[in-house]
Amino acid sequence: MFPAAKHVETPLPLKQMFALAVVLLNESFSSTMLLPYVGLLIAHLRNRPAEESGYLSGLLIGVFMFGQVVSGKYWGYLSDKYGRRAPLLVGLLSSGFMMLGFGLGKTVWMCVLFRFLHGLFNGNVLVAKTVLADILDETNQAKGFTLVSLTYGFGTLIGPAVGGLLYDPANSSMMQWAGFSKEGIFARFPGLLPAVVLCIYINLGVFVCIVFLKESNPKAQPLPRWLAVLTPCLRTAKDSEFTSSDATDVVLERVADLKDFQENNKSTKKAEEPMVMKGSFHGDMRHGLQPTELGERGYKLSIMDDMEELEMDYEEDGGKIQQEKEEEDKDAVRDPESVEPFGYKEAFLLPITRNVLVLYMLLSAADMAYGETFPLWAIANHSVGGLEYSSGIVGLFLLSNSLPCVGANLLFHIACRVKEDKMVLWQTSMYAMAFSVGLVPFAAYIPPVGQFIMIFICGFLRQWFAAWAYGLITLFTARVAPPACLGTMYGISQSCGAAMRCVIPIVATPIFAWSISGSHPPPFNHMFVFLIAAVVFGVAAVISFGVTMVIHPVKEIVVEEAVLHDSGEEDTPTTKHRE
Repeated sequence: MFPAAKHVETPLPLKQMFALAVVLLNESFSSTMLLPYVGLLIAHLRNRPAEESGYLSGLLIGVFMFGQVVSGKYWGYLSDKYGRRAPLLVGLLSSGFMMLGFGLGKTVWMCVLFRFLHGLFNGNVLVAKTVLADILDETNQAKGFTLVSLTYGFGTLIGPAVGGLLYDPANSSMMQWAGFSKEGIFARFPGLLPAVVLCIYINLGVFVCIVFLKESNPKAQPLPRWLAVLTPCLRTAKDSEFTSSDATDVVLERVADLKDFQENNKSTKKAEEPMVMKGSFHGDMRHGLQPTELGERGYKLSIMDDMEELEMDYEEDGGKIQQEKEEEDKDAVRDPESVEPFGYKEAFLLPITRNVLVLYMLLSAADMAYGETFPLWAIANHSVGGLEYSSGIVGLFLLSNSLPCVGANLLFHIACRVKEDKMVLWQTSMYAMAFSVGLVPFAAYIPPVGQFIMIFICGFLRQWFAAWAYGLITLFTARVAPPACLGTMYGISQSCGAAMRCVIPIVATPIFAWSISGSHPPPFNHMFVFLIAAVVFGVAAVISFGVTMVIHPVKEIVVEEAVLHDSGEEDTPTTKHRE
């Protein structure tokens, strides 16, 4: 037997992951590029002082999230029905147009409209997560899903820097070398240059996705004829359908690999000993086949129950391999037309999906509350419990979060390998974030040197375990999604998280403003919002003790061992359902 084969890790599909990284960066750029200049832009459009633009600044940020709340589920549904590529490409193209419209906006409300439409048509991140779940399996999921938080973290660092640098180039001292006219279009529309740069990046992302990204949904239906005619690059119905010849090529290729593995391994007992293959949770372009362990009597391959079982029969007259569905599996294997409706109601009625959604909402709410409150507290006066830091020092603290973000994502798959129970990792992350966030406001009571050290350490811990938490919640969502509803589940999850990011700033900032007004005793002073966020993190840890990750049952395909040892034309793999 081959004990080592049990933990063989499937290589990551790097080309497709590169395309997904481009898509995910677009989402983080879109949501953070405005942060440095949104107040200045509103002041320019209203011809008012920048100090009077605070309320509308929050509106421009929040309306983007509100658009995602409205459309998240529908983008997921479209990716389940028509495949992943079409929603990704449509979302990218529409994002480019909406960003240009925002840059050319002449009034605040025109900018609000385009910002809302930008969020409405931006379902890219949830579809990208769905593609990751499709193309990864249980041996490489932990490593692959770090792409989500790593790229988003990188985008949140680069996006504000690019936005601040490119805003109002006609009057910016840092852009004088470019020679922008003080009477040209970029002077009349100071936010146009960041929008143009993002639009160019989006078009690059469209090209990368067309070239490298393959359809990962084997049940994708053909696009409506009118849409296929208008957008020929999206016509992937033939590629997305799971044909018998494609499946046969995959099985034969894997069988050949197994044969070579057996011949080259000196510890084998018999050439006839089988190797067990295990499939991914939702299938991928390689159909998730990987060696897991060897048995004594047959070769077993497993795939998810949302893929049609292959029945490969050899016909002597033509050697034709055909695919047909067994009648007894009719209920387990369903085409997209017969899939039961799955929406917000079903997601919150089903305990396992409801639990994951609640965990994600708690994580998003607490993390957003801290993210909105920390800068306000850092620049507040000493007399109200603030740190009275300059904006440069606050930016330095935020930039320092890149170190734990990168480190945590690089080590995430190792942590998942060491601790197989992912829920324990989640609980550890929540407790660590609760501790660090709850400890931060006490820095106001210690000397300045100690403040820097304490805030840096707490921020390091929070960002490190936040990266793990977001990676884990992406993994949990993939595991609990009902068959044929993976994209819809990610859409619902994205909408729930966006709802928290839309509502929390409206709630948390007034509470913080109240807490530093007057002389409130602890913990109702400047510590109040931080302690609330810490409690929410703790609640997310406590309720997770009652959550169990349930993986949907799989089917098995038995490959006759004759295929592995005879190279004749008659040795075609056959499959049957294994009890």
